[in-house]
Amino acid sequence: MKEIRSCLVIGGDMRQVYMAESLRQAGFAVSLYGFERFEQGGTPGSSFSDCREALKGKDAVIFPLPLSRDNCTLNAPLAEEKIPLEEVMQSVGSGQVVFGGMLGERERKALAQKGIPVYDYFAREELTVRNAVATAEGVLQTVMEALPITVHGSHALVTGYGRTGKAICTLLRALGAHVTVAARRQADLAWAWAAGMQGIFYEQAPAFAGVFDYIVNTVPALVLGSPILKQCKPDCLLVEIASAPGGIDEKAAQACGLKVVKASSLPGKVAPETAGQIISDTIQNIIREGG
Repeated sequence: MKEIRSCLVIGGDMRQVYMAESLRQAGFAVSLYGFERFEQGGTPGSSFSDCREALKGKDAVIFPLPLSRDNCTLNAPLAEEKIPLEEVMQSVGSGQVVFGGMLGERERKALAQKGIPVYDYFAREELTVRNAVATAEGVLQTVMEALPITVHGSHALVTGYGRTGKAICTLLRALGAHVTVAARRQADLAWAWAAGMQGIFYEQAPAFAGVFDYIVNTVPALVLGSPILKQCKPDCLLVEIASAPGGIDEKAAQACGLKVVKASSLPGKVAPETAGQIISDTIQNIIREGG
């Protein structure tokens, strides 16, 4: 990897603002583009007429997580105007390095055709694990704010037992919740049992549904449909944290009168400074390792 001294952070939310500050403290020259709505302490960066001007002379470009939410415009909620994704891709120069989170195959190919190295920081294990901890705390906050009961003694179902599912289960279990894990693999259920939790297969979930006070879904595929939702308590809370299309059948939930809380991208919402530091650390790790 070429030596990187200057970076342009283009698009993103408060995570990227904190990430930029962390990179500055680490000795990088950092500019921002697409943060006009950020007013705390003034706009954190230089004023550019367009993204092509902003990209001039930069060694690296850092895209947000996710890159886009509609496949048409950059994920830039703090920008005054929408930033076309195609315009950004065309503006990145062949001598630059790109860092981004959850980049699409189309964007990867477009950059590859120009010989531009691309590194997806969201694919890194250290970011995924540390993000899982922040997500778990966000789930806890969501549940505590939405339900009139304590977590201690509550009955929870967590669907999926990947990194994020494990972090959520560990936190809830530590606070005294009765946690059940629903998964497809016998190995996952065995690990859940070893951690002091009950494990069930998805097809078994309807038989247990009536006891749960809340269900947290971490699976980005339909796992909570009518069969289980019809058996849930009327006041059972459904928390969706999986990326689109999610795992909860919202129409079926609505028909059952169940409340669904969409809580994706929790680290950026509940702990943006920590989330930004995690991204900064991961990018520095990639640079240190030479890609």
